[in-house]
Amino acid sequence: MDFVQLALFHFEQNESEQAIKLINDLLPMASSREKFEVAYILYEFGFTSRAKTIIHELLDENPENSDYKILLADIFIATEQDDEAIHLLHDIPATDENYLPSLIQLADLYQAQGLYEVAEQKLFEAKQINQEEQIIDLALAELYFTSGEFNRCIQLYEQIIKEADNIGGISITARLAESYAAIGKYEKAFSYFEQISDEDPDFLFKHGLMAFHLERYSVAIQKWERLIEIDPYYYSVYQFLGEAYYVEGMLNKAHEITVEGLNFDEHNDELYFLAAKIALKRRAEEDALQYIERAIELNPDHREYVTLYIERLRKSLHDEKVVSFLRDLLANDIYDPLFEWELAKSLYELDRLEEALPYYEKVYKHFEEDPVFLHEYGYFLMELGNMDKAKNILLKYIEKEPMDEDTIEFLNRM
Repeated sequence: MDFVQLALFHFEQNESEQAIKLINDLLPMASSREKFEVAYILYEFGFTSRAKTIIHELLDENPENSDYKILLADIFIATEQDDEAIHLLHDIPATDENYLPSLIQLADLYQAQGLYEVAEQKLFEAKQINQEEQIIDLALAELYFTSGEFNRCIQLYEQIIKEADNIGGISITARLAESYAAIGKYEKAFSYFEQISDEDPDFLFKHGLMAFHLERYSVAIQKWERLIEIDPYYYSVYQFLGEAYYVEGMLNKAHEITVEGLNFDEHNDELYFLAAKIALKRRAEEDALQYIERAIELNPDHREYVTLYIERLRKSLHDEKVVSFLRDLLANDIYDPLFEWELAKSLYELDRLEEALPYYEKVYKHFEEDPVFLHEYGYFLMELGNMDKAKNILLKYIEKEPMDEDTIEFLNRM
């Protein structure tokens, strides 16, 4: 066994000190080929600084050797010196046997920098040199996948998978699953997800998400329950699993999982909102109000949260509380025309017509095509005594709802 193989053996046995001592003792007498092999081994086992020194010395002796340049470029990339790697790889001429690998490596570097068009040009050039090289097709597919050009990467992945499913640790089936999902072809994506038994948390989450989109809630629940077993700190899954339980009518499970999720992620307003909906289904009105109040604290201008809260307050005949709540929102520059309409509505319910009037007038321009608003506003004006304007508003309402015979008869009486 030569000293290079012996050094490798020591590294593989986690005997780094013996390996380094051997290299220090025998490297001065080694050939250029042995020094290159030693540099490669050092780089593989994380001794990049020492490997770089050896390669620089070799390049001083033979500056045109592209094997040295390729390895040094790898070391530069590993130490986040991408510009130096690019400069070095550009120095390899088109006539060199390593020109093709250099193009692929350059494409990878430009892709990492977000220069997708430049990366694509390098790979097209590589493709012209070798039409049959599968690694080029894979590199192009990965480029399109990373840049979000999913239709283009799907074409390439579909060709590649005919020959192999796993190349360099990349699962082509998984890539196809994610690519089809990204363009909304959930059935196709799901068919690929079903072929994979990977229990990586990210993959389980995505698999469950595809099932959820396809309303295959039992599959989604199965995948997400397994995900939580593996990684209970995967925060984003709790809301989706809670939704799946909720849709399936498994309200106790839905409640348990949302409460568990909130223990991990207490600032998730969407999870509080889900907890509120679940509480309402379970007839836990007070719990629901507490959850929705917390959701609004975290995201006060979310229309759906506010409208649900107002709806529950009104159901309990708490219009005074609605007025106070909405005035606080508006006073804090949280504006939505719907909030002012709701405020006007509650003041109307409380028979505080003069207070309600300016809010109705202000939001009219936002809801003048909404028949529900026109109906309410018209009768409000009638009650206020503004008969002419009320009639005009109700006539506009009838244009949109010509089958409302009660309002037509009312207008005829006027």
